[in-house]
Amino acid sequence: MRSLESERGASFLSARLAENRDGQGLWTAFQTAMAGLEPFEPRPHLAVAVSGGADSLALMLLSFLWCQQRQGRVTILTVDHGLRAESRQEAETVGRHAKALGLTHEILTWEQGPETGRETGAKQNTPGQNTRGASLQEKARLARYALLETACQAHGCLHLLVGHHADDQEETVVMRAQAGSGPSGLAAMAAIRELRFVRLLRPLLAISKSQLESFLVALGYGWVQDPSNMDRRYWRGAFRQEETVTGRPGLSSARTYGILRQAEEKRRAAQAVTFVELQACGALWLTLAPFFALAFDDQKKILQDAIRHVSGAPYAPKGRKVAACLTQLQDAQGQNFSGSSLGGCLLQQKKERLLICRDSGTVTHDVSLKDLLTTEQLWDRRFALTIEDPEILDHILTPKEAPNALATWRVKPISPAFYAQARRLAKGDSALHQRLARIGWSFPALYDSLGRCVAL
Repeated sequence: MRSLESERGASFLSARLAENRDGQGLWTAFQTAMAGLEPFEPRPHLAVAVSGGADSLALMLLSFLWCQQRQGRVTILTVDHGLRAESRQEAETVGRHAKALGLTHEILTWEQGPETGRETGAKQNTPGQNTRGASLQEKARLARYALLETACQAHGCLHLLVGHHADDQEETVVMRAQAGSGPSGLAAMAAIRELRFVRLLRPLLAISKSQLESFLVALGYGWVQDPSNMDRRYWRGAFRQEETVTGRPGLSSARTYGILRQAEEKRRAAQAVTFVELQACGALWLTLAPFFALAFDDQKKILQDAIRHVSGAPYAPKGRKVAACLTQLQDAQGQNFSGSSLGGCLLQQKKERLLICRDSGTVTHDVSLKDLLTTEQLWDRRFALTIEDPEILDHILTPKEAPNALATWRVKPISPAFYAQARRLAKGDSALHQRLARIGWSFPALYDSLGRCVAL
C-alpha cells in the first residue's frame, strides 16, 4: 500500500515534469533504460544507492516515479564512509528527502573509514598515474558495494540501482584506453552486473550529468558537492580538471564496444560449454584438446573467466600473466604441465585435462564461530557457511572451552596435517577420497583456540 507521502510526492513530481520539456525527455530516456534492464517482478522493489550528489539524487526521484507507476517500492541506501566530517550530515539530508517521499532510508556505515582515511598522503597526479590515494578510493568502493549488497539481502531486494551516468562512462573509456585496454575494456561499465545476492543496474549511462542537474533544478532540489570528485590525487578528479581546460576528447562509443563485447562473450560461452566442466565443490575441469583448437586470444579470455569464477575475485588476472601461463602450458607438448599459481588459483594438468582450483595459500579470510552462529557467512567468496543446529557444538566443545570458543574458534583453510588425516579417513568413500585428493586443501575447516583443526 502506498503512503500518503508517496502519493503527494508522486503528484508533485509528475506535475513539475509536465511543466518542463527537458524533464519530460529525461523521464522518457529513463523509462527506456529501465525497459532494457528487465525483468522485474510485477510490483518491483528497487534499492537505490544515494549519496546526495546530483546523479544519485536524480536517480532516487526517477526510480520513485517509475515504481509508483507499477505499485512497487523503493528503499534508499546511503553509505557513510566516514572520510569527511560532513558525510554524516549529508547522509541524514538524503534521509529527509527520502522521508518526504515516504521512502525507507538506511545509512550504512563503513567502520574502517576513518582509519583508512589516514592513507591519503598522495601527491598530485595526472590521469593514468597510480597513487596511494587511488588505493583509498578502491578500498572505499569495495566496502561500499559489500555494504550495499548485504543491505539489499536484508531488505529482500533483488535490484540495486547506482547513479553512474554518461560522463562517468566516457571517463572510464578514456582511463581504459590510456591503460591499453582492448574492445572488451573499452566497453566500459555494463548496464547490468550480476552480484551474488542482487542485480547491479546502471540506468543513467546514456544520460549526461548536466541533464541530471537541470532536472533537479527544475524540481527545486539542491544537491551535495563532494570535493573529492575534483581531487587531483585521483585519476577522475585530475581528468575532470584537465577537461575544463582542454575540452572532452573525441571518444569511440562505449555502447558500440559494449555490443561487440556482448557478442564476443556469447560466442566464447558457446565454445566453453563444450569443454569446461564445473564442479559443485568450486573447482573446474578444462579439456585441453578443444581448448587449444581455439584462437589464442579466445583461450586467454576463457582462462581468465575460469580463474575469476573459481577464485571468486571481482576481476580476472592480467592478460599478460594469463598469456605467459598459456604459453608454458602449450610448450609442455602433451607432457604434464608443472603447474602454476595464478589469480588465487592453482592450475594443474591431469593427462588431457586442466584442473583449476582455489590456492589455499592466498586465502586470508577467516570467520569466527560467533559470526557463524549469528548469520550465514560467505567464506573466501566461495562457500556459504552456516550452523543449522547449534546443539551440535555440545558434541565438539568441552565445558572448559565453551565460554571462549565463540570468539577464539575460527574457520580457515584446512591444515596440511588434517588434510592428510581426512584423506586417510575417506578411503572408504571413493568419491569423497578423490575429491579431497584433488582440491581438499582449499576446503574450509574449523580450528579451536589452540590452532587445532577439529572439523572439516
